[in-house]
Amino acid sequence: MSILNPRLIALAVLGLGLAGFDLWLGLAHGTVSGPVVWSGCAVGLAYVATGVTAWALRPRSRIGLWMTVMGIVALMAFASTGVRPPTDLPGRAILTLVGTPALWLQFAVGTHLFLTYPSGRAENRTERVLTGTTFATATVASVLTLLTKTAVPACAGWCGPSPLAMIHEPDLYLWLRSVFLVVLVVLAGLGWLVLLRGYLGAGPRRRRSQRFRLGLATATLLILATGILGLLAYYTGTESAEGLVDHMGLVIGWASVAGLPFGFLFGLLRDRWAFADLGSLVGRAQNANPEVVERGLARAVRDPELRVAYASADGWRDVLGRPYHPPADDSRSRTEIGEPPVALLVHDPDLRAEPALLAAATAVLRLTATSVPAAGPVPDRHVFISYVREDSAAVDRLATALRGHGIEVWLDRTHLVPGDRWADRIRQAIGAGANFVACFSAASSRRDRTYMNEELILAIEELRLRPRDRRWFLPVVLDGSPVPDHPIGAGETLRSLHHVDLSEGWEAGVLRVAHAISTP
Repeated sequence: MSILNPRLIALAVLGLGLAGFDLWLGLAHGTVSGPVVWSGCAVGLAYVATGVTAWALRPRSRIGLWMTVMGIVALMAFASTGVRPPTDLPGRAILTLVGTPALWLQFAVGTHLFLTYPSGRAENRTERVLTGTTFATATVASVLTLLTKTAVPACAGWCGPSPLAMIHEPDLYLWLRSVFLVVLVVLAGLGWLVLLRGYLGAGPRRRRSQRFRLGLATATLLILATGILGLLAYYTGTESAEGLVDHMGLVIGWASVAGLPFGFLFGLLRDRWAFADLGSLVGRAQNANPEVVERGLARAVRDPELRVAYASADGWRDVLGRPYHPPADDSRSRTEIGEPPVALLVHDPDLRAEPALLAAATAVLRLTATSVPAAGPVPDRHVFISYVREDSAAVDRLATALRGHGIEVWLDRTHLVPGDRWADRIRQAIGAGANFVACFSAASSRRDRTYMNEELILAIEELRLRPRDRRWFLPVVLDGSPVPDHPIGAGETLRSLHHVDLSEGWEAGVLRVAHAISTP
């Protein structure tokens, strides 16, 4: 969603307008101190600004919309109960009519935000029931308090009657208000228990991301409970409680801002850092060390237990070339790279909740999948593999298998870097290679124009310069297709060279290719 979207602009203008109105009302007619007015407006604006930004950057997430709603509701409530304009102020009845429901809705929207952060959507039935109950309670409280709100001796100068009041009994109004405040605090406490249960049942990665939010939710709940106790004392006429109510309101507001808008902005920055780390790995893909790849991926996705494995002829191997057996239980998730798999990412199951980050990590691993650690000594020279793009997955699997046999592989996708004169680099790589492996298939035979044809011309020229009793050009068939009959000189064609057909048996075929490369 564009930042110039009319809805975003409208919400931003509404938030700025409400904040400006509250600021003017509080400084010109309010009965509270200037710092309280400035702070209340800043809290509401922090929610609106962060919500609009989040909605623009992540339009599929509802958290931005809910934070914006929270900011607008907070500013509407602040105009009535925050700045406390006198009861005889013109238009005071409208402020009461709007501010009273907004006051109760703050509890419901705040509970929804803490429970559904960072997606903005309730993930299970418990969360849906709890948020629904909180909104229903806030709605009932709004209606009943508007129908019973009347002048209270403790705040007669600013908490005047509702224009919809049908019952003018101060004791009944205070009793209803106190009951609903206690009920909403209890519901907030249940929400905290839901957060705690989710934290205890989460994996290590999600626990680290939830620790800050749970801590702030705990602090906010305690401060809220203290503030409610002060408010109840204020209702009973305790004069010293008025200052406590004002200060608790400031602390609750800024604690919630620290926990949600500022926390969300930090999360956005952290995601940017993660993608930047993955991007730096892509830039080093052509010379990637498997250990460096594993450490870089673990750091980027914030999963120190992340493991990378590569396919070999005898199963998975870790970044050090040792046999690797992925966990058989559900403590870790497995994401296979390629079809058939050439690499394996073993990670925290909670990473699946961030599909964009997981997709970026697997893309990096796909690019570096041919940098498989050797299981034995590596020859001084490499093996050049020629292929067409349609066969990339099968060629990646072959390269991985050859690496597992201690054979160094040269592929254009991993060895050419931006700025290289690719024709010169490929000619040099072919000439310096210990062997040239040509991968033929139905896809390669269908292509009239392909860089593989140019590589074959260079390889045939190199083949003519080499001794006839030395194996160098190794034809490999991927899917049973015939080897092309390109002439190689002396009345021979490529079909004169014995080939390996991997479609007749992958493992046996790879062993034959590896044996042909490893023996003179």
